[in-house]
Amino acid sequence: MVRKGLLALGLMTGVVLANPNAPAQNSQAVAVKENGQSALNEAIAKLKREETAKVIQEAVEVFRETNQALVLLQNGKSEEALKLLQKVDEKLQKLIDQYGLVKLPINVQFVEFNGITDLKVAQEYNKRVKELINKNDFVDGRFILALLRDEIDVITTYMPLDVYKQAIDLAVKLLEEGKTDSALLAIQSALGTLEVETVIVPKPVLEAQMLIQKAEKVYKVNPKLAEDMLDRAEYDLKLAVALGYIPSEEAVKPLLQKLENLKKAIAEHSSTVGEQFKGAKAGVKAVREQSTVHH
Repeated sequence: MVRKGLLALGLMTGVVLANPNAPAQNSQAVAVKENGQSALNEAIAKLKREETAKVIQEAVEVFRETNQALVLLQNGKSEEALKLLQKVDEKLQKLIDQYGLVKLPINVQFVEFNGITDLKVAQEYNKRVKELINKNDFVDGRFILALLRDEIDVITTYMPLDVYKQAIDLAVKLLEEGKTDSALLAIQSALGTLEVETVIVPKPVLEAQMLIQKAEKVYKVNPKLAEDMLDRAEYDLKLAVALGYIPSEEAVKPLLQKLENLKKAIAEHSSTVGEQFKGAKAGVKAVREQSTVHH
């Protein structure tokens, strides 16, 4: 069934499905695509730096020492475990005093999915997957949906300070009373309060945002390059629609018009270019926020 569906799609699109991201055919298009890839790499690196910087190292230490106390207790070293948990409790109180009763990030991981980057192919896949779902053919549909996944998943582990502190308080109290088994359960309960959140960031939108920023830096010295970057940003936004990260092209129509106006202003050396860049950056920031999914 999958082979049949993909063969039919290949005939419809006129492309080789084993290579849905076929390279551009002319040197200018290749240069623009390379600019896009460079911008995407830069945007991903920036995203990773920003998210990693949010991790609270003091909370990471609290988590590490809680695990250490658990191991000590499992090995019958109750007094050492109690002393360590008392230190953990003090550190938790300092964190609460500093941040309040909030969830603090203690770990972040990044999972990257490389999907279709050819707009025409993505549009055909988009159309085909809708047809398959309407026919209740989820087998082929799932396969094609996987090819439409072009994103960075930011997976963050959080420590909820309120419930974590309560569990550690209880573990300390139980250990002071000599109730080792119950204290062990309390520590395990504390470790079990950690929460995981996944944020899905579409790569085409991430790339478009970085391209607009880069175009602003070069338009005075190389207006043609700036225009090419804005062309690519428009392409990326349309690709995000085809991949399903943006509900429809109507949703980005105002931003696409801003980019068209901006390219014209650059070509005419208009005095409004600076203001128009501000509008374009605000527009793509809003699109990124709307297309980013939290789970």
